[in-house]
Amino acid sequence: MLSRYARTALLSAALLASGPATAQDAPGKPASPKRLGVLVLPGDQVAMEQRRAIQQALLAEAFLRSGDTLDWQLVAFPSVGSPPDAVGREALTQLIEQGKKHYRYLKLDKAQESFEQAGALLQRMPLAQCQANEMAKMYYYWARAALDSGDDTAAQALLGQVQRFDPKAGPDPATMPPNLVAAYDMALDSRRARKQAKVLLQIKPGKGTLYVDCQSQPVGVVQISGVVGDEFLVAADVEEGSFGSRFALQEGPRRHLEIFSARTGDAVHISLHMLELAKQKVILDAVRGKTQADLDGLARLHGVEVLLVAEPRAQEGEVVRLALYVPGRGVIGEPVEVPLGRTGNPDPDVLSGAFDGLAKAIAGPSMLAALAPPAEPEPKAIPGKDEGLRDDDREEPLIETWWFWAAVGGGALVVGAVLTGVLVGTSGGSEPSGEVVLTINPP
Repeated sequence: MLSRYARTALLSAALLASGPATAQDAPGKPASPKRLGVLVLPGDQVAMEQRRAIQQALLAEAFLRSGDTLDWQLVAFPSVGSPPDAVGREALTQLIEQGKKHYRYLKLDKAQESFEQAGALLQRMPLAQCQANEMAKMYYYWARAALDSGDDTAAQALLGQVQRFDPKAGPDPATMPPNLVAAYDMALDSRRARKQAKVLLQIKPGKGTLYVDCQSQPVGVVQISGVVGDEFLVAADVEEGSFGSRFALQEGPRRHLEIFSARTGDAVHISLHMLELAKQKVILDAVRGKTQADLDGLARLHGVEVLLVAEPRAQEGEVVRLALYVPGRGVIGEPVEVPLGRTGNPDPDVLSGAFDGLAKAIAGPSMLAALAPPAEPEPKAIPGKDEGLRDDDREEPLIETWWFWAAVGGGALVVGAVLTGVLVGTSGGSEPSGEVVLTINPP
């Protein structure tokens, strides 16, 4: 039988042989960021269009802090139901054609107005089935109208967006005016000199099709890159729902966005939870230190650890209240208020400051305590079970314990001269000397 000292030495060697610790267990390395979802509650007297604007603003701000080394991992929730693509595409096409017609008749101001409306429509409602070449032509005509109006700076910025949608859609030097070709070359030089940013995108756990700037993307994790400061439009057709929002490419660590796609049958349960929330008119004050079954259900179905709950309050001076909700625990910390502007969007400066506070709260002791698993009760000792046994007899033999095999991993363990004298002989109690090799093979 092995002594306690022998067991300790063998265990140390086994852990060394089993390989390095995982990233989460490695000392000095932070744990993976928490999975966070943004949920805009059905607000009293708040129109759907305003809720969409609030959700986009919150998603854009949350995205800035979403990454493997940042504050959280953002999970974007889709809207349940049929996407508004058909109506949106028709309106977008009409505005672009109207702008091109105005330009041909040299109605430059009206042309730019039509193109601006088309761009704003696509930003408000990113479409899964828009045409990238159509958008490139829009920005191209828009740039020509700005250049002919004498606004060279705006023209260069718009020609840069042509590159974003279609790198091959530049002006032909043989047929286009020299000032247009020169503005395009300057726009390309400016973009080449700017820093690049990268983003990881994926749809999970269900199926879906992802679109970035009107272009379909391959299945799985997709990495996109572009110029820092550029917007990019993300749309997705997912299981029984759709998603669309705009984001901005950011300098620094690679950002990560996950778009949720429901598993079979889950979309029905998600809709039921949202209907119940709309009926109950849940307010954040009611879940301070308390749980709410529908919020818990939504968090569980979406696979997130924390919900950023937004509550529009039209009756209190057009504000939206934000709070962090942990399923099974309730609201953590104090809700914060962000005023809404005339367009229904949250004030950007106040919103940015609010997210700074939320990022600190999610890493604070109150949140860590709320997310910690409940302590398991210690097993009660059975009276008389261990009485009369020697210390060595109370423990299982080392090689018969499950944790020993888990640590070794079923491989071969070689213990060299460092374990000399560890093994105690069973006859006469004498201790062998010299190098000992112990090989353990899986059954």
